[in-house]
Amino acid sequence: MSCSEASTPAWRATVATLQRLDCVHQLTKSRSRLENTMFLLAFVTIACVMVESELIWGEIQGQQRDAKALAPSTGFLALKCALSGATLALVAALALRYHVECRILVETKQVAPRAKLFNSSSGLRGRFLAELVVCAFHVPPGMSSLVSLQWQRDANFYLDQLDVLVLVRIYLLGRFLRNTLGFSASASPYYAHLTTAFHRVDATSVWFTAKCAFQKFPFLATVAALGVDWVLTTIALNFVERGRNEQLTNINEAIWLAIVTMTSVGYGEIAPQSLGGKLTIVLGAIVGGSIITCLLRVVLIDALLISPQEKVVLDVVEFHDFARRQKHAAAFLVQLAWKWHRERQAQNGANRHRASKYKHRVYAAAETLRLVRFTQPSMGGGGFLLANTTMATQLGALQEQLAACRSRSLLEMDATSQLLRNIAATSRE
Repeated sequence: MSCSEASTPAWRATVATLQRLDCVHQLTKSRSRLENTMFLLAFVTIACVMVESELIWGEIQGQQRDAKALAPSTGFLALKCALSGATLALVAALALRYHVECRILVETKQVAPRAKLFNSSSGLRGRFLAELVVCAFHVPPGMSSLVSLQWQRDANFYLDQLDVLVLVRIYLLGRFLRNTLGFSASASPYYAHLTTAFHRVDATSVWFTAKCAFQKFPFLATVAALGVDWVLTTIALNFVERGRNEQLTNINEAIWLAIVTMTSVGYGEIAPQSLGGKLTIVLGAIVGGSIITCLLRVVLIDALLISPQEKVVLDVVEFHDFARRQKHAAAFLVQLAWKWHRERQAQNGANRHRASKYKHRVYAAAETLRLVRFTQPSMGGGGFLLANTTMATQLGALQEQLAACRSRSLLEMDATSQLLRNIAATSRE
């Protein structure tokens, strides 16, 4: 390419557009890596909270119940430090993720070129602050203390129990699945962006990922979702209920209570007593019931739907059943009409009485035949239309094959005739 062609405005605009598209692609990959890192850090914090839910009651039982401050062990402090370190790393990854998100919006010209994360024009400030609160909230080391609730008798609350809110970070699992399962346009080739833009589908949403997962892997998605709900409900119950409920003495009983509640069994031998325990078990049951309903809808109900081929078979069976009923009604009408005609030919009074009776029966049979004809299945239904279309396609293909065979036969006959003429001409010479 000459230098004059490379310096034209159209060429420079094309090169700039391609560079911007490549930049957006690289930024999207960076955002996906940051989101995967955030989920791994969130998983670490949830694991720390899971262990803390067991250690906290061992620490509390080793102290006097009326103590105003706890003296945590070295292992408990190490666990809290690990939780704080993972939380700080998660907050840093969150800030980087929203910085990359803002750059993507700028490169795709969805916001002003000089828009920043905390500018109102970017539209990211509120979402960032909300996620910052969720990802940063935890009880730091050294703040373990006992608080007595005056509005409930004999109710003690420990600040470390607020770490149960760390479980909300499980929402990052949706972004991780979006990036790893390949349902979003960011994990697909370039043409996926054009397809989602044409059909106005937000392929980057977590809801779209959840729907795709339940449609593509219904059983595995349901089992995984129920497992996550069961584990989180158990951890939350062990955190907020174990200190007050005498029936809930270990995590095994919390696991059992979560299972019987999520499956709508509810034997009643263990029941939550605190407000936090009641809210936790109700929320876990609602989520578990919704997941089971999704399984019923996707797997069982869809399995009971009739396929187009089965619809064709049912339509044919229904049409033959109609034809059989119509033939029986017509034959019955002919029989009664013949009997009526035969009785009318007789001259005595008894036969005339029977002829009058057969006349009424003939009218009733004719009305029955008329009503049967009204129940004729529509030949223009979906099943018959599919059958007719398939048969027409097969008939057209057969006609094309016959025409091709006829053409080949004519060509072979012409070649044979020409060969015979050549032989005859040679023999004369």
